[in-house]
Order: sequence, then C-alpha cells, then structure tokens
Amino acid sequence: MSLIQNGGLGHNWPAGAGTGGSYITANSIDYPHYLATYFFANNRRVDGDTPEDPGNGDDDDDNGNGDDFTCTETTGSTYAHVDAGRAYQNGGIAYAEGSGDDLGLWNTFNTVTLAETGEDFYQEGSCP
Repeated sequence: MSLIQNGGLGHNWPAGAGTGGSYITANSIDYPHYLATYFFANNRRVDGDTPEDPGNGDDDDDNGNGDDFTCTETTGSTYAHVDAGRAYQNGGIAYAEGSGDDLGLWNTFNTVTLAETGEDFYQEGSCP
C-alpha cells in the first residue's frame, strides 16, 4: 500500500515533464510512470515462476481419498463453465478454476474445452 499526495494541482494530472497544455503539470511525480512501474512489479499473474503442481505430493492419480481420479473433459461456452463452477470471471474475462488459465471473454459465444485433471482443478485443453 502506498499513499501519494499531490497538493496544489487543481485539476491537472501529475504526469511528469513534457508538453501537455494546461491539463498536465510537470511539478510533481510522474504518476502514470509510477503506476505502470508498480503494476509491472506486482503482477501476480505473470511472475515468471512455474505454477506448482496441484497434486497431493504422491505419484498416484488419486484425489487423496483413495479413489482413482479420472480426468474428464467438458466443452462449452465460457458462460456455461462459470455457471457450472468450472471457471470464474473477473472483469469480463473467464478463468479456469484451479489453474487460472485465461479462457477469453466471458460470454455464450466463446467455446472452450476444460479438462478436470484433479479434484476441482481445471485446465484449458484435453486430458493428458
């Protein structure tokens, strides 16, 4: 969390040095640069790390309760996947539950296949 206070700006946008007419002031922090730097440094979706395996640590294909887990595939609209709990939406974009795979626009026209590779863990595509 950070707090930036820019006093005395009136209705000007604090955008650093450069031309900008009466709506831009160069007498303060370059706020667009500050925001962009913050968002790139704190992007949780693109951190360069490989996601962890959602498995339970053993090499068996089970879901932790002794039953063998069988991968299943479901094809449908992103709207249907969200409605069924296989995906969630944020800002009009659908994401697969568990893996967080970007499924594209959340609507009835965008059709994708989800593979349930673990209990309540979905990935875009077919079963392995």
